[in-house]
Amino acid sequence: MDDPEIVRWHDGRDVYVYPNGDRFYVDEIEAMRAGAEERRNQPLKVDSIEDIGRMYLEARAKAANPPLISRNVAVLLGIPLDDPDVEQPSNAHSEG
Repeated sequence: MDDPEIVRWHDGRDVYVYPNGDRFYVDEIEAMRAGAEERRNQPLKVDSIEDIGRMYLEARAKAANPPLISRNVAVLLGIPLDDPDVEQPSNAHSEG
């Protein structure tokens, strides 16, 4: 997206005006950016690896086409390696 022009709006507030006509109040966009940055900087608050595993699986359940769970993550979260959502090793050696 092209850079916006900053314009003083009729109510005295600065507005980002994009070439396609979209307009957003500068102070509202900056507040959203600050909030997002603050959330990124907050430490993950969980009591146990089980909580992380539960949240991970809940997020996977909401995804449209989640990728397979890596074997390392499965071991870390206590997911059985024969679970159908866990990637299986390819058979690199063929007999014959």
